[in-house]
Amino acid sequence: MIRFTSGVFSYLLLLVVFAANNFGQTTTVTKASGFVYESEKNGFKVTFPGKPREQTTERDSSFGKTPMTSVTFANMLAEYAVTIIEFPTIMDDKADLDLRFDAARDINSKKPGYSTTKDVQLNFGSYYGRDNTYESATVSLNMRIIAAGPRLYFLVIGTKGRLSTQSEKLRSANQRLIDNFYNSFQITRVATASTEPVELPSDFGVAISGQSFSSSFFGVSLSAPLGWNPIPQDQMEILMEMGKEEVERDKPKLAHRFTEQNSRPLAMYANSPADETTPSAMILVFAERSQYPNFLPMAVAKTYQMTYLDKTEEVLIPATIKKVNGIEFAWVETFDSKDKTYSRLHFANIKGIIFEVLFTYSDPDDLKKMLASLDTITYKPSPTEK
Repeated sequence: MIRFTSGVFSYLLLLVVFAANNFGQTTTVTKASGFVYESEKNGFKVTFPGKPREQTTERDSSFGKTPMTSVTFANMLAEYAVTIIEFPTIMDDKADLDLRFDAARDINSKKPGYSTTKDVQLNFGSYYGRDNTYESATVSLNMRIIAAGPRLYFLVIGTKGRLSTQSEKLRSANQRLIDNFYNSFQITRVATASTEPVELPSDFGVAISGQSFSSSFFGVSLSAPLGWNPIPQDQMEILMEMGKEEVERDKPKLAHRFTEQNSRPLAMYANSPADETTPSAMILVFAERSQYPNFLPMAVAKTYQMTYLDKTEEVLIPATIKKVNGIEFAWVETFDSKDKTYSRLHFANIKGIIFEVLFTYSDPDDLKKMLASLDTITYKPSPTEK
């Protein structure tokens, strides 16, 4: 029995990597409070106990190469860092940010010997963020993330020992270091985003006739396997509502994706009439809004396999690139041991929107038919895209 796969939702996650770079900055010595570091370019100032080191490296991100800037300082009491990641668009979707913050927390929590001892939402003036503490037997890693315009600021201070179990005297001393560092941080200028998300259109220009599907908006067409049945619009809407209920029950933080603004089913095909039998294989075509239009399909696929699998799902084939008739797809295949079903998800960037083709099946022979169907896809970009 095919379970309607409701986790076909992609977010682009950037992990914090401490890199660094010389950029327009000033450093001022003040004997009482340390070194005041200020960057006009990156729009912030903060006080370190001593003179920090400034560096930058170019990193692979969800939208290509991007500079990741860090300012770091260490002494015998603690290690300090401010890392800045600049996105193409304004990062002001609270639900989206929570998913990013949760993913960062979960990754840090899985470091050997570490546990999360603090995880609270933060309002830094009008900016949204998160405070986390990760502790091991030898160090406490305190992290504050702040979203301001298209930038995420990561403030990190590592103190020695397990903060939560230290003596009152030592814990108070370390907490003062943390508070002084956090409280010295100021945002002096909010950057202007270089672009905006592409909103889903009201009409994708979908036409379905027998095995043929096309979307004039995307400039895409494909043919379903011979004899497969298109699922009527009313049944497709019912399946979407079923998927929404499943997400609200099992993954409530993803439920906000099931809106007309964020996700739209375009077509569904089944290898048997859905109102007469339970299909053993389906092809689903979706459109999904992305936070930024220059996303990389591979980043979407990797994020999906890292973040949105059910507990009973495992990755059989990790994120892989496949080009089909001018369209670059990144795809990943999973198996659900509960339902004994396979899912193969394909993600492409067309006009800054996530174009998704999902296969669900239990018989490998059906996969062959669906792959042959994908090979029929054609793409005719508009004159402005060429």
